[in-house]
This record gives sequence, structure tokens and C-alpha cells, in this order.
Amino acid sequence: MRVVQKKEDKKIMFTEYGYRNSDYAVEAPWTEHKNELNNEAQAIAYEALYQTMTKESWFLGGFAWKWYADDYHRKPTNKVDYTPQEKPALAIIKKWYK
Repeated sequence: MRVVQKKEDKKIMFTEYGYRNSDYAVEAPWTEHKNELNNEAQAIAYEALYQTMTKESWFLGGFAWKWYADDYHRKPTNKVDYTPQEKPALAIIKKWYK
């Protein structure tokens, strides 16, 4: 990313980023094959992303995946999902975007 950014001389915004609330949340986060619920792993993954990327002057931020507009995220469930809503990861996002 740094090489492309320097070549194009433009800042970078992530169109989406996110982690599932599961064990190994950062191991191939685009896959859905590990389904052991782990809200702490998701929160740690977000914290690591922000600690790393905010040091880069070219990083503008981005959009957390997945954000539900309806009440789906409020239904009582222990489901593994990408949304940080109603999970410890949301506190991490709020901390970095305040």
C-alpha cells in the first residue's frame, strides 16, 4: 500500500475492514471456517488495525464491516458475525474515532 500511495501521491481509505468475533479473527478474515465465538479476539484485531494504520500519514480511515441498519444485531444470540455492534469491538472503534 505504501508503494502505491507514494506512486499515486494520494491518501488511502479502506472501503471496508472487519473481523469476525471468533478465534483466529485475523487469520484470513475474509473466510468463515472457524466458528468458535471470541469477542475479545475481534476487539484485539480492531485495536491492532488502528494502532498500526493510524501511524501512516496516508491512511484516512475506512468503513467497518458489517454494520446492520436494522435490529438484527440486537437479537440475543451467540452467533459469530462480522458486526462489531453490541460487542467489545465497538468500544475500540469509538475510542479511535472520537
